[in-house]
Amino acid sequence: MTAFDNNTVYHDTISGNFIQQLEGRVVNGPNEGEELEAYPVVMAKWDEWKALHPDTDLYYAPPLSLRDKVTQKMLETMIPLERLAGRDEPWHLVRGGIDTRLPAMSFVFGVKIGNESCAYPLDTLKESPVINDVVGGEPIVALYDRSREMGQIFLRSVDGQVLTLSVAADNGEFIAQDAETGSQWDITGRATSGALHGKRMESPAHYNQLFWFSWAAFNRDTRINTGTAADPNASFASV
Repeated sequence: MTAFDNNTVYHDTISGNFIQQLEGRVVNGPNEGEELEAYPVVMAKWDEWKALHPDTDLYYAPPLSLRDKVTQKMLETMIPLERLAGRDEPWHLVRGGIDTRLPAMSFVFGVKIGNESCAYPLDTLKESPVINDVVGGEPIVALYDRSREMGQIFLRSVDGQVLTLSVAADNGEFIAQDAETGSQWDITGRATSGALHGKRMESPAHYNQLFWFSWAAFNRDTRINTGTAADPNASFASV
């Protein structure tokens, strides 16, 4: 394990591959150049997640070897997330320098579809918890639940219809409402009422509350959406 550009590189001792964490790309080894399949990941407090997903199975892999125990202790003591977030810059140098469009240690939600990537600052989502956008030709929406301090990105097309979502009164059950059907949506991407009740928006692979410097280091051409896109429905792929 090392931290190339302040981002972990994993060593798969079985295959001999070295895998860059953020990209999921094999940077050295028998399968060099290949990428792991990416999945959406949600940062959430356990009690809030459990309330939304009561049937959740918890998988936990405690450190067993002495090396893993020492490593975990080091990480907990030296670089907990709270301490890193309080810094002005990462511990180590970043190739090509740090993108200064946002504070280096600020949090963003990042998504990459096709050849286009976009970052949604956490501070923006706290102020504007529903952001419609188009990335890589796909209509998406970034949602943030202030009460749960939880966010997620979804494809905003359901049953072949592209939805335009806006902020709804937060009663603990839903946070957004679409203009096309009047359905109301919660932070899991599920319609809790309206014509689409019970339907779900799919969630593309995306990064959840990631340090800006890290997202920008591996996505140099990333766009930043601060909730002011002129026309989020101007151009998107047919659904």
